[in-house]
Amino acid sequence: MLVALAIAPAGLAAACTGTPAAGPTATGPISSAPPPDPLADHLTAERRLLGSYQATIARYPALAKRLAPLRDDHRAHVTALEQALGLAPTATPTASASPTPQVTDIPPVPAAAAAALVALRNAEHAAAAERAAACLTATDTAAPLLASIAACESSHEALLS
Repeated sequence: MLVALAIAPAGLAAACTGTPAAGPTATGPISSAPPPDPLADHLTAERRLLGSYQATIARYPALAKRLAPLRDDHRAHVTALEQALGLAPTATPTASASPTPQVTDIPPVPAAAAAALVALRNAEHAAAAERAAACLTATDTAAPLLASIAACESSHEALLS
């Protein structure tokens, strides 16, 4: 017992001169913002694709009958992603309305209608590949949504061929 009492002051002195234990500082605990939801990037991409369809239809009204159903699918994708992210919907489900896709980097529409269709087909191919790849690492709730969107985009690619 005497040994324990003799060691105790030495241990206390060492504890006072050592580095402080990890924990909250005088300014409070360090907090970091949660990482952004990966679905946000897919929402931006879907808005961009919706904008591409709207711009193509505006430039080539003769393609509207062919492209409108595909555009409307992308409106539905935007709405579904917004709901999954807990955002207020911006895309209207009606075929006549043209909501702003809320992106500024929509690619320019090619000068020829045939080239515009090729551009949309290539965009659909890239989008389907991105969503399908994202399914592999997505949460259990996001994976089915991304898979459904990827399948739809794959069908669009085929329809634009």
